[in-house]
Amino acid sequence: MDPVGVAATAAPEAHPGPAWQSKCPWGIPKTTAISCSLADVMSEQLAKELQLEEENAAFPEVVTAAEGPFITGENTDTSSDLMLAQMLQMEFDREYDAQLRREEKKFNGDSKVSISFENYRKVHPFEDSDSSEDEVDWQDTRHDPYRADKPTTTPKKGFIGKGKDITTKHDEVVCGRKNTARMENFAPEFQVGDGIGMDLKLSNQVFNALKQHAYSEERRSARVHEKKEHSTAEKAVDPKTRLLLYKMVNSGMLETITGCISTGKESVVFHAYGGKSVGEDAKAIPPECAIKVFKTTLNEFKNRDKYIKDDYRFKDRFSKLNPRKIIRMWAEKEMHNLTRMQNAGIPCPQVVILKKHILVMSFIGCDQVPAPKLKEVKLSSEDMKEAYYQILNMMQQLYKECNLVHADLSEYNMLWHDGKVWLIDVSQSVEPTHPHGLDFLFRDCRNVSQFFQKGGVSEALNEWELFNAVSGLNITADNEADFLAEVFAVRSGGATGVVVKGLEDKNPISFRMEDKGEVKCIKFSLGNKILAVQRTSKSVDFLNFIPDSPQLEYTQECKTKNANILGFCWTSSTEIVFITDQGIEFYQVLPEKRSLKLLKSQNINVNWYMYCPESSVILLSTTVLGNVLQPFYFKGVTMSKLSKFEIELPAAPKSSKLSLCERDIAMATIYGQLYVLYLRHHSRTSNSTGAEVVLYHLPREGSCKKMHILKLSRTGKFALNVVDNLVVVHHQDTETSVVFDIKLKGDFDGSVTLHQFVLPPRSIQPYQIPVAGPASVTSQSPVPCKLYSSSWIVFQPDIIISASEGYLWNLQVKLEPVVNLLPDKGKLMDFLLQRKECKMVILSVCSQMLSEPERGSLTVIATVFDKLNHEYKKYLEAEQNYTLAVEAGQSRSNPLLKRPVRTQAVIDQSDMYTHVLSVFTEKKEAPHKFTIAVLMEYIRSLNQVQIAVQHYLYELVIKTLVQHNLFYMLHQFLQYHVLSDSKPLACLLLSLESIYPPAHQLSLDMLKRLSTANDEIVEVLLSKHQVLAALRFIRGIGGHDSISARKFLDAAKQTEDNMLFYTIFRFFEQRNQRLRGNPSFTPGKEGLKVKVTF
Repeated sequence: MDPVGVAATAAPEAHPGPAWQSKCPWGIPKTTAISCSLADVMSEQLAKELQLEEENAAFPEVVTAAEGPFITGENTDTSSDLMLAQMLQMEFDREYDAQLRREEKKFNGDSKVSISFENYRKVHPFEDSDSSEDEVDWQDTRHDPYRADKPTTTPKKGFIGKGKDITTKHDEVVCGRKNTARMENFAPEFQVGDGIGMDLKLSNQVFNALKQHAYSEERRSARVHEKKEHSTAEKAVDPKTRLLLYKMVNSGMLETITGCISTGKESVVFHAYGGKSVGEDAKAIPPECAIKVFKTTLNEFKNRDKYIKDDYRFKDRFSKLNPRKIIRMWAEKEMHNLTRMQNAGIPCPQVVILKKHILVMSFIGCDQVPAPKLKEVKLSSEDMKEAYYQILNMMQQLYKECNLVHADLSEYNMLWHDGKVWLIDVSQSVEPTHPHGLDFLFRDCRNVSQFFQKGGVSEALNEWELFNAVSGLNITADNEADFLAEVFAVRSGGATGVVVKGLEDKNPISFRMEDKGEVKCIKFSLGNKILAVQRTSKSVDFLNFIPDSPQLEYTQECKTKNANILGFCWTSSTEIVFITDQGIEFYQVLPEKRSLKLLKSQNINVNWYMYCPESSVILLSTTVLGNVLQPFYFKGVTMSKLSKFEIELPAAPKSSKLSLCERDIAMATIYGQLYVLYLRHHSRTSNSTGAEVVLYHLPREGSCKKMHILKLSRTGKFALNVVDNLVVVHHQDTETSVVFDIKLKGDFDGSVTLHQFVLPPRSIQPYQIPVAGPASVTSQSPVPCKLYSSSWIVFQPDIIISASEGYLWNLQVKLEPVVNLLPDKGKLMDFLLQRKECKMVILSVCSQMLSEPERGSLTVIATVFDKLNHEYKKYLEAEQNYTLAVEAGQSRSNPLLKRPVRTQAVIDQSDMYTHVLSVFTEKKEAPHKFTIAVLMEYIRSLNQVQIAVQHYLYELVIKTLVQHNLFYMLHQFLQYHVLSDSKPLACLLLSLESIYPPAHQLSLDMLKRLSTANDEIVEVLLSKHQVLAALRFIRGIGGHDSISARKFLDAAKQTEDNMLFYTIFRFFEQRNQRLRGNPSFTPGKEGLKVKVTF
């Protein structure tokens, strides 16, 4: 009970008292008798009695009447009314609280932040109607000093506070209390707690941070709510999409939409029955339609912008910041691509109508059942072959007639219907001139080749052959870099003709162009679609060689003022880099608009540059000395700046001039890694004479590091080539070349590996140049080419051009002479296993190693076998991992996953058996013990690397042992399981019974250990007329209830033993009685009719 209320209700009588009592505005309090002891004062009973006395004095009537939850006093006239009123109030409160709970649930929903209306619940105390008017209401906030809307009482000019200091509205205490009160105005979702009962002071910095956070939370909540209201549902049908579908049905275009037939990450396809055409020019509606609805809130479309933004048909309308616009363009792109395919006669869905992101097409299937994907259908070998040739023809039509690349062609986007293949999902298809067009085409070829090769189509081309068959190019995995090597012959500035010829070009390109001055540099883009010509140091001219496109030149000047163009490089079919003396400029060529778009530029002082087309890396020489190299990596439309590095010069230069020249640097890919090769003419060490080649490893990530040093041990003029992962250094003075292999073991000094040349210096094989002349003149003898001429120009990796004679060669390594140059067979095998065309050479080395006069020891032979089987095992493991990944479905999610390539270094058991071991055993030149030791050494090597040995190797061992009557050794090999069990081996042992009788029992034991050759064991026993033994065996394995009686009865009859026949007959009669309840035989099942007489 509030003491203030009590004092106001029961004021005591006035009587003299202390001075402080006379000053009290509320009167003199009533004096209470003091208890006689402290225990009585502290007792709980006394406290209750005092409280009851005060309540009786203040509310005598209410206290006496209220003894329970309802009033039951003596006044019976009003007690029932009061009870009814309280019951109605309770019912109203219950309904009101239930309504508040429903509002809370509706407002909160699934939000983690909940809003409670607990403060608005109605609680009525019993004495509500009789409470004093002067009692302070706890819900009244008019006297709350921290209330936000409380009128300020602070004068504008401030007031005097404690210590006579002037307090203004900028005072920290006042501002802190105001900020605390203003937090109540935050959004309900932003919980700030209840600080009304405490004197909290919040600084302006903290309040502003909380206010900004509350504002951000409110905006985020609004966005989430809007996204929830307007987002695409699980079946890609949001309210706007549903309205469009309703309009199609109401207009009669569609009769009904039956349901969903396919779902994906990008779209959902529904089946519908077609209606009538709307409009005079409208297309005929097919009886069954497929409605493809692109999901309108898919974030993945933001990452697939490369299919649209580089397509000139949509270039001005592309905006990556508007995903809905991207999706509409995606649907429009599929409509245009399908129209091109229909005009070319390629089987594909027929476009009916496009409404924003909804595409209506003809349905591929029948009676609501869609045609199966090529991945799901099981075709015969003939149908599989027919499907392959259909797809090959469609890919060629798509590329040449439709001028399109599917860009996502696989067994998942091809349907099988009515005996032919149908192509679907062409929204991502691009034109071949797209910057990634050829990359997409090669990916399609790889998917198609892998699928049909797995399907058993022997005629299926590999990915390179299929790519060339579709594109008309001639690129392979080996000559991909050579394809970029072309020689231009320009006459009179191009006015009288330009001839372009490469190593693999059987038909050179010839054309003419306007003479605008001397041509400094001329290059074709990949695919020979765009020609770039540099005539001045300020600009580059371009000429399109696209079919049905006008051959009009357009020019691009460098953007940097006062810069001179040192050269340019094509990084793809439409991306080009200008290298100037002040930096590089990366452009994208737009052939349809005859213009260029600047993608990125970098300002840097450039002395010279070098480009490696295999890795798309440009190397720039910077600084005064030129020994600081800055690499840039290009991929598609992106340019990445790699870590720069410094080349260690032989000695400190005496003058500040260019010390590192372009001719001393080369870039090449060796064993899959990019290296920068620096030809240092003088060694940095005093104890070493001669020049050396320093190899710097240049990774995509991380800093460049010096890894290898190739010791040349001579001085003079040098040139570098990289052939088959070998570094070939040409020496002009001696007209010889030396070969280095960094994969072979060298001398490691703690930081780098020092290598000596693998082979002794040898000269390049002479080349004869034919002499051309009139047909009537007798042909003259060829003229030998001048080797190591000063007019030679060397390009990486293996190009040599003789400017004086007008010839271009590519350098190759012949492996056959290497066999005699490396006497160490182990080192020779390490060298040969890293080469491309090494298979037959390795097999030849193995044959020579087993024959006179170059027969090796068993130790050397075992070393060679171990090296070969180690490579064999690595390939088998890679193939197994790839198969497991494909079965697990990782091939679709991981585009980098590729089938391992079986190189010629993989020498399997069939190769060794056919070319080495079988030939070796047939010659019979070596002692039989050596022959058997060689065979067992190869089997030992296979077992050591855990490769299953094929049965034909065991058969070769057994035949060799039998030919030399080594039966005791054969018995030991079988007894100790040196020769693994197999059915072919058991059959071979059976054939040896005539010359070695124990072979019969050895064969039966081997078949029994296999546990999968029970039928073979029965046949062997019956052939030996061991009928009872065969019957006991079949009964022991529990198969006597299902065996045929005829086989055993015929075998028993052939023995001419009546008692044996009767025993077998009675056994089967008892079996029939037990199984069928009748001892007789069934003629139809048993195939016999027996009549027994006694």
